[in-house]
Amino acid sequence: MKTVSWKKIKENLIFLPGIVLLAVWPCAVHMDTVKTGLEDYPWYPSLVTQEDFFMHVRSLFLLFLALWMLICIAVQIRRYREEKKRTGQFWPLLVYEGFAVLSALFSVNREFSFHGIVEQYEHIGVLLAYGIVAVYFYFTCGDRGKGIFRGALLAGAAIQCVIGFTQLTGNDFWNSSLGRWLILLGRRGGTDYYSVFGEESSGQVYLSFYHPNYAAVYLLLVLPSAVAAAWCARKVWQKAAALLLTAFLLICLWGTGSKTAALVLPAVILLGGLLALPGKRGRIRFSALWLLGIMTAAAMAFLLPGTTFLKEIGSSIIPERQIYALKEVSLAEEGIYVTWNENRLLLSMEEEGEKTYFSVLGADGNGLPMNYDPETGHFTLLSEGGELEFEAYTEDENFWIIMYQGEIPWYFTKSSKDTSWKYINLYQKPDTPENAPAAFGKGYESALSGRVYLWSRSLPLLGQHLLLGSGPDTFPLIFPQNDYVTRANVGLDMLMPVISKVHSLYLQIALQTGMISLAALLVFWIRYFLHGRKIMKRKGQSREEIIWEAAGLVSVAGFLLMGITNDSVVAVSPVFWALLGMGYSRK
Repeated sequence: MKTVSWKKIKENLIFLPGIVLLAVWPCAVHMDTVKTGLEDYPWYPSLVTQEDFFMHVRSLFLLFLALWMLICIAVQIRRYREEKKRTGQFWPLLVYEGFAVLSALFSVNREFSFHGIVEQYEHIGVLLAYGIVAVYFYFTCGDRGKGIFRGALLAGAAIQCVIGFTQLTGNDFWNSSLGRWLILLGRRGGTDYYSVFGEESSGQVYLSFYHPNYAAVYLLLVLPSAVAAAWCARKVWQKAAALLLTAFLLICLWGTGSKTAALVLPAVILLGGLLALPGKRGRIRFSALWLLGIMTAAAMAFLLPGTTFLKEIGSSIIPERQIYALKEVSLAEEGIYVTWNENRLLLSMEEEGEKTYFSVLGADGNGLPMNYDPETGHFTLLSEGGELEFEAYTEDENFWIIMYQGEIPWYFTKSSKDTSWKYINLYQKPDTPENAPAAFGKGYESALSGRVYLWSRSLPLLGQHLLLGSGPDTFPLIFPQNDYVTRANVGLDMLMPVISKVHSLYLQIALQTGMISLAALLVFWIRYFLHGRKIMKRKGQSREEIIWEAAGLVSVAGFLLMGITNDSVVAVSPVFWALLGMGYSRK
């Protein structure tokens, strides 16, 4: 009987955490009850705990894998010292991690920076884990490891495709009895929950990544590897399987409905063709075909009836400029000052004997004419075109004024003990509306699905957190959540949710860990591309290796392009860092 040596076992075990990360980890979905720590903030609901399905379990799983990978790195260190493997390219990453640690130590809230904030959980431990993942794959992705890891990546992608197809057909796996059992695995008590996935699936693909945009980021990460596998496969069944996986990934990508992915996919296709095709003539032909395809697709999208996706993208990127009637709301003892269509109004209530009177005063101090509808109990301001409606009443010795800005209600109250009127937000908490400074884009806040608003109000914060940032996982704490006027002008979709993400990888890093950390990461990523191009131009490289190198470059490029309008999240980013480490490992 043939015995297996400990050395052989150790060599195989060294790949196991990487296999788990690429194939199993993306499926981690579990219902965890977590403390919010935000219940005392006026802009957050009064929730002491809430359910988390994606981020908390993935952050814990990643930390476990990172510790496992550290052990594997320690085992490999001696071998690579003997081989004198270069590690100088990791200095920028070390600088980033160092400033991330300093940022956490001097954070505006160390509790969140070290333990994570609800719905995010990308705390300092996770940021350090990203670096460990990259170094682990660098040390383990040799000639044998790269084949194992590529197989694990494609296996994980295949699993996600199966889940994606259940969502496309309206039979979301995570809403099935098996999916719910897995989500609740190990929990005591009831077996039901209010699913974040909905009782009936909308048909939009989010795979196992919480949001369709995150699913699109993952799909763009793995798609180039599927194409490379189809190109380089030597056996017919392998080529057929890889082509089928590529088709399924593209279908799932379409199913996400991600507008950013619709713009990034053509760019990564062009980049992939220019990198992979040999000869200048072949690249020119491919570029011409690519341009023809883009023009044809655009013409069909705009001319054929019933095709609205590209039209939606166009209107999302460049909407019509909005001139908002509501400019400012401020609170005072005598009432609520509202700037509406350049007119400064004062909303007030006064008691005369047993009667209470509501009035709207103009800038000259005189009352403005209003109509009163006894059926609705609403006052309509006549002189302002009927765009504003009001409701006023007393309850338990408290004055109440409700201003209706279209479908959006503004609640104001004051008691005899109050020195000033209070604004009661949609979470039924008192807060003070303040207009946040805007860096750009006034009137275009709804552009890019509201991202112009987020970016324009986030950029002015850089001056306050330039060197070390505000700390990992603290963006919601520094963003002007009480910029209620502009948020209401953009619409209910911007006013109702807690703003927890800046929706830009680069702004996210700059704000939370500082500009130096962002510069260090940019250097690290740029050196990755320079390293890849150097390898591709090196003599003696096989065609297969050139294709795989191009696939790695395209995957990283796709993630970084998607990062312009999407944050880094623990649900997806570890796969990106794994691909970075694999790319750096190539000689």
